[in-house]
Amino acid sequence: MYYLNTGYYDPNIGRFINADVSTSNPHSINGFNLYSYANNNPILDSKFIGGLHIVSTNGSKITNFVLNYNIKIPNGSAKNKNYWDPHAKGKWFDTDWPEFFNFTHDKIEFVNWNFSLYKGSLYLDHNENHSLYIAGGNISTYLGIGSDGVGLDVGANVLEIGYDGRIIDANVEFLTVGLTLMYKDGIFEFGIGAGWVGYSVTIDIDEILKLFSEDKYGL
Repeated sequence: MYYLNTGYYDPNIGRFINADVSTSNPHSINGFNLYSYANNNPILDSKFIGGLHIVSTNGSKITNFVLNYNIKIPNGSAKNKNYWDPHAKGKWFDTDWPEFFNFTHDKIEFVNWNFSLYKGSLYLDHNENHSLYIAGGNISTYLGIGSDGVGLDVGANVLEIGYDGRIIDANVEFLTVGLTLMYKDGIFEFGIGAGWVGYSVTIDIDEILKLFSEDKYGL
C-alpha cells in the first residue's frame, strides 16, 4: 500500500482505497463511485502533482510535515473550457465576398470586402480566442455608417503578421498602404500603412464589458 499525497493506493486491486469524491451524482462520470480518481481521467484532470514530505524524530515522538502543491489541468472533454492547446489552421483565398451599396433600415455600407491570398493561424488555446497569424496578399475595404457604428478602412499590403486576442488584436504590415479608422459592432480599430511598414490595433469594447460582467457575477 502506498500513500501518493492524494490518498492511499492499493496496488493489489489497482484502486485508491479512500474516497476522492465528496458526493455521488448519477449524472456525472463518477456515478455512485466515490472512489474514482480525478473524474476517471487522471491524465487530463488531476488533483495533486508532486509534494514534499519532511519527517523529524524527537525522542519517541514522530512528526510528519506534508506540503502539497496543486496543479489543476482542465478536463479535455469539457468543450466550454479554455486552456492551452496549440494547433494550427491555414486557408488559401480567405475572403469575404464584396458587398456594394448595401442599404438596410439600420445601416448603409457602400463597400465591404476583405481578401487574403493566404492566412495561417497558430491558435494558442482550445476555444481559439488567442492566435498568432501570418497573412499574405491582403486587401481590405470598408466604408459604412449605421446604428452599429461608423468606419473607414482602405488598404492593401503584401505581408501581415499579428496577434488575434479576445480583447485586443495587433499586427504589423509590410509593403503597405492604407488607413483604418472604425468603430463597428462594439469594436474600435485604428491603423495606418504607408510604405515599407504599417500597423493596426483593434480593441473589442464589448469583450471588455463582458469580462467585467463575468468578474462581477462570477460567470
